Amino acid sequence: MLAVAAVAAFSAYAQDVIITRDAKRVEAKILEVSSSEIKYKEFNNLEGPTFVLTTGEINTIIYQNGTVKVFDQQPRQAAPVYGAAPAYAPAYGTPQATGTPIVRDDDTYIMGDVRMTEDQYIAFVQQNCTQAYEQYMKGKKLRKSGWGLFASGLTFMGVGSVLYGVGYGLGGPKTTYSKYGSSSRFEDESLFLGMCVPGAILLGAGSGLFVASIPCIVVGTIKRNNSHELYNETCARQTALEFGIQTSQNGVGIAMKF
Repeated sequence: MLAVAAVAAFSAYAQDVIITRDAKRVEAKILEVSSSEIKYKEFNNLEGPTFVLTTGEINTIIYQNGTVKVFDQQPRQAAPVYGAAPAYAPAYGTPQATGTPIVRDDDTYIMGDVRMTEDQYIAFVQQNCTQAYEQYMKGKKLRKSGWGLFASGLTFMGVGSVLYGVGYGLGGPKTTYSKYGSSSRFEDESLFLGMCVPGAILLGAGSGLFVASIPCIVVGTIKRNNSHELYNETCARQTALEFGIQTSQNGVGIAMKF
């Protein structure tokens, strides 16, 4: 093999030859060799740029003096794929089994290694835990009703304020002053009554709706957000078998609770 290398070096006119792992032949002038890479210039362009090859890309180097260096032929390990999800990151999906408690994180529900969106959670408890599903839906409806009352109350209060303000401004009582004293009279009593009275009624009704909306929203939100706890207390525990020992007048027995 050394004889072959010497012939190859002679035929290359005293140049270094790099043979890569993909069988590419590079005629070069090697400048520097380290444990991880080599630096070289192309032999036909010694004034040109310096190139770098890692030792993992090189099969053999035949130096100009005939010395041959064969690099480790062990296959290179594949480079890690960056951007892949870490092993511990739970994937989104619907769990295929019950029995594991559910944890809520904002609008995400976590069951073991599976994350569920809110829609996936609803579908899951609908199929596997009627109590939790019914509580979620009741809380959702109550919360929706509360926001409806809230919006209606604000609307009534807004319209009532406008009516009352316009009626009072255009037809309300005005005070006049003279050297004999002051007197007060309505600019337009019918306009005042026709607008201010309905405005006051709407203001009162809107305030009542606004106040009533608050407990509906709060209670509905709590029921909806805590439905997973009802699942954990009822349906998750039902899937586990509990064994115990019971004694009676007839002897000792094993009790099994579903």
